[in-house]
Amino acid sequence: MRKTLVYLVAAVLGGAMGMVSGNSAVAADQAGQNARASREARNNPPQLPDGFQMKDLGQLDNIRKQLATTTNIAFTKNDLGKLIDGLSLVNRERMKDYKDQDVKTLNGVIDQINKDWNAKYGHDFKIDKASDVINEQFTIVQGVVTNPEVAAANWPVRAAAGEAQAAAERQQGQTGDARQVERDDLKGSSGVAILESSAIMGLRPVTASLIHEKLHGWRFAIPDNITSQQLHTQLQNHLTELDKQKANWPADETTAYRVASVHVLMALYNLNMSEEGRAQR
Repeated sequence: MRKTLVYLVAAVLGGAMGMVSGNSAVAADQAGQNARASREARNNPPQLPDGFQMKDLGQLDNIRKQLATTTNIAFTKNDLGKLIDGLSLVNRERMKDYKDQDVKTLNGVIDQINKDWNAKYGHDFKIDKASDVINEQFTIVQGVVTNPEVAAANWPVRAAAGEAQAAAERQQGQTGDARQVERDDLKGSSGVAILESSAIMGLRPVTASLIHEKLHGWRFAIPDNITSQQLHTQLQNHLTELDKQKANWPADETTAYRVASVHVLMALYNLNMSEEGRAQR
């Protein structure tokens, strides 16, 4: 009988060790995948389209800061207007109707996610140091406009693989006034950038376009066919989805901030959660 008990205890301990080992292996595998994705992004960085020229503007920290600031705004109640203010001029001009949006439900989602964030990490959602969060898993390239007419036809760049319409196709539906604003904005810019996220915790990679406006600094350029209503809805959907996954939020808060930042980018560019992304998270 005593031998049987010894064998049972050994079997249970062995099984527990196996579970721990298995969990460690999964975590290590995920870390390895993230590291490989970061290396691949550095070796194959995104390229600016025709009408632009690649150039190091020395603006990496400011670009990272703009994403961190935009993410913080997205997690703050009654700040839809500030979120839109972080967009390029042509986007701001056509989204002035954001004041018509009823943000009561969105505010409720933000309030809940901050409560859950506080319960998990001990404080409300706030990215304090952009460079710690927006790291090498976000590849950034910079450049300048060389031909505003050609550049406007290729701007913003495609946000995700498989996106239905390319930038040039979207431009065909843009009014002449809007195109002129975009051309002038690009012509008067101090530079542009592309920020590409890696596949963080199962979320699809997103490629964001940014323009440096001389009077306003870095701003996100999004497709002209995205309305303030769509932005509002997508932000609400993505924050809701993030909060649904609170049981799976990583122990490392910095990683959680990265996941949140990608959700905000997806909302800006009107990208839905993929079925693959939901399954892997």
